[in-house]
Amino acid sequence: MGLMLYLLRPLSAFHLGTGRSGNLAESETLARSDTIAAAILALWRHVKPNASAQDVAQLAANPPFAVSSMLPAIKRAGDWEAMLPVPPGAFDALGKLVEPAQRKIYKAVRFTPADALAKLLGGQMPADYKPLGEVLI
Repeated sequence: MGLMLYLLRPLSAFHLGTGRSGNLAESETLARSDTIAAAILALWRHVKPNASAQDVAQLAANPPFAVSSMLPAIKRAGDWEAMLPVPPGAFDALGKLVEPAQRKIYKAVRFTPADALAKLLGGQMPADYKPLGEVLI
């Protein structure tokens, strides 16, 4: 099976997490793979209107797809680009390149574009990027 990247664009707000809806303490930033797989199966009859409940149950028992992860994406130069996870401690190794007051902000960064990640892993601080919450953009 080939690897495919799908961009999901929710039509409205939704709750990601293990807790009750509206409880932000139990919310998660990104959907887990089992949540995405369950959503695909729940909407399968919209994709294949003639599918019966039994067809969906059989599909759930032996899905023809695998979901590995969900990553945030940004639009750059007119194209969508997936943000990649930043390894823990990536900014610690660049301590001299990051001002002490900024270290805490950079430690919160969890995702970055591939080119910035390559610079980080190569021991360079990506010059044109700034931290914004959990992303380096």
